[in-house]
Amino acid sequence: HRVCVLSVTHRSRTFPAHAIIHKIPKSVPPEAACYVEPLSCSFHGVERGRIEHNDTVVIAGCGPIGLGMVAAAKIKRPARLIAVDCNDARLDVARECGADAVLNPMKENVLNQTLWD
Repeated sequence: HRVCVLSVTHRSRTFPAHAIIHKIPKSVPPEAACYVEPLSCSFHGVERGRIEHNDTVVIAGCGPIGLGMVAAAKIKRPARLIAVDCNDARLDVARECGADAVLNPMKENVLNQTLWD
Protein backbone atom coordinates (compact mmCIF):
# COMPACT_ATOMS: atom_id res chain seq x y z
CA HIS A 1 0.00 0.00 0.00
CA ARG A 2 1.53 3.31 -1.10
CA VAL A 3 0.65 6.91 -0.27
CA CYS A 4 1.13 9.32 -3.17
CA VAL A 5 1.20 13.02 -2.29
CA LEU A 6 0.70 15.32 -5.27
CA SER A 7 1.27 19.02 -4.68
CA VAL A 8 0.53 21.95 -6.94
CA THR A 9 3.28 24.47 -7.73
CA HIS A 10 4.04 26.67 -10.72
CA ARG A 11 7.18 28.70 -11.29
CA SER A 12 7.74 29.27 -15.02
CA ARG A 13 6.23 32.28 -16.81
CA THR A 14 7.67 31.54 -20.25
CA PHE A 15 7.43 28.69 -22.74
CA PRO A 16 10.46 26.39 -22.75
CA ALA A 17 12.07 25.63 -26.10
CA HIS A 18 10.58 22.12 -26.06
CA ALA A 19 7.01 23.32 -25.38
CA ILE A 20 4.20 21.86 -27.44
CA ILE A 21 1.67 24.53 -28.30
CA HIS A 22 -1.67 23.77 -29.94
CA LYS A 23 -3.93 26.29 -31.62
CA ILE A 24 -7.48 26.13 -30.29
CA PRO A 25 -10.09 26.08 -33.07
CA LYS A 26 -12.47 29.03 -33.30
CA SER A 27 -15.34 26.57 -32.84
CA VAL A 28 -14.30 26.09 -29.19
CA PRO A 29 -15.78 28.88 -27.07
CA PRO A 30 -13.34 30.83 -24.88
CA GLU A 31 -15.29 29.71 -21.78
CA ALA A 32 -14.28 26.12 -22.56
CA ALA A 33 -10.86 26.86 -24.05
CA CYS A 34 -9.65 28.50 -20.83
CA TYR A 35 -9.72 25.07 -19.12
CA VAL A 36 -7.41 23.33 -21.60
CA GLU A 37 -4.10 24.39 -20.07
CA PRO A 38 -4.97 23.90 -16.38
CA LEU A 39 -6.53 20.50 -17.06
CA SER A 40 -3.57 19.37 -19.16
CA CYS A 41 -1.25 20.34 -16.28
CA SER A 42 -3.49 18.44 -13.86
CA PHE A 43 -3.54 15.28 -15.96
CA HIS A 44 0.21 15.50 -16.55
CA GLY A 45 0.87 15.73 -12.81
CA VAL A 46 -1.32 12.72 -12.13
CA GLU A 47 0.40 10.71 -14.86
CA ARG A 48 3.79 11.51 -13.33
CA GLY A 49 2.49 10.26 -9.97
CA ARG A 50 2.03 6.76 -11.43
CA ILE A 51 -1.03 6.05 -9.32
CA GLU A 52 -1.88 2.39 -8.83
CA HIS A 53 -5.17 0.77 -7.83
CA ASN A 54 -4.32 0.19 -4.14
CA ASP A 55 -2.74 3.62 -3.56
CA THR A 56 -3.93 6.32 -1.22
CA VAL A 57 -3.62 9.59 -3.13
CA VAL A 58 -3.46 12.96 -1.39
CA ILE A 59 -3.95 16.12 -3.45
CA ALA A 60 -2.53 19.06 -1.48
CA GLY A 61 -4.16 22.27 -2.74
CA CYS A 62 -7.60 22.54 -4.34
CA GLY A 63 -7.24 25.50 -6.65
CA PRO A 64 -7.95 25.04 -10.37
CA ILE A 65 -4.96 22.73 -10.96
CA GLY A 66 -5.54 20.73 -7.77
CA LEU A 67 -9.22 20.22 -8.55
CA GLY A 68 -8.26 19.00 -12.01
CA MET A 69 -5.82 16.61 -10.34
CA VAL A 70 -8.61 15.26 -8.14
CA ALA A 71 -10.74 14.54 -11.22
CA ALA A 72 -7.78 13.03 -13.10
CA ALA A 73 -6.70 10.91 -10.12
CA LYS A 74 -10.25 9.56 -9.69
CA ILE A 75 -9.99 8.06 -13.18
CA LYS A 76 -7.03 5.96 -11.92
CA ARG A 77 -9.32 4.40 -9.29
CA PRO A 78 -7.02 4.62 -6.25
CA ALA A 79 -8.09 2.89 -3.05
CA ARG A 80 -8.52 6.31 -1.43
CA LEU A 81 -8.45 9.86 -2.83
CA ILE A 82 -8.02 12.66 -0.30
CA ALA A 83 -8.10 16.40 -1.02
CA VAL A 84 -6.48 18.88 1.39
CA ASP A 85 -7.08 22.63 1.45
CA CYS A 86 -7.69 25.42 3.98
CA ASN A 87 -10.76 26.64 2.07
CA ASP A 88 -13.95 24.69 2.80
CA ALA A 89 -15.66 25.89 -0.41
CA ARG A 90 -12.82 24.42 -2.45
CA LEU A 91 -13.08 21.19 -0.48
CA ASP A 92 -16.78 21.00 -1.37
CA VAL A 93 -15.86 21.21 -5.05
CA ALA A 94 -13.11 18.61 -4.54
CA ARG A 95 -15.72 16.20 -3.21
CA GLU A 96 -17.85 16.88 -6.32
CA CYS A 97 -14.74 16.18 -8.47
CA GLY A 98 -14.35 12.74 -6.89
CA ALA A 99 -12.46 13.06 -3.60
CA ASP A 100 -13.36 10.29 -1.14
CA ALA A 101 -12.35 12.47 1.80
CA VAL A 102 -11.63 16.18 2.22
CA LEU A 103 -9.45 17.59 4.98
CA ASN A 104 -8.92 21.13 6.21
CA PRO A 105 -5.54 21.37 8.01
CA MET A 106 -6.81 24.39 9.95
CA LYS A 107 -9.42 22.14 11.58
CA GLU A 108 -7.89 18.66 11.78
CA ASN A 109 -4.63 16.74 11.85
CA VAL A 110 -4.16 15.87 8.20
CA LEU A 111 -1.25 13.50 8.79
CA ASN A 112 -3.24 11.32 11.18
CA GLN A 113 -6.33 11.34 8.97
CA THR A 114 -4.32 10.58 5.82
CA LEU A 115 -2.12 7.74 6.99
CA TRP A 116 -4.09 5.91 9.65
CA ASP A 117 -7.79 6.16 8.81
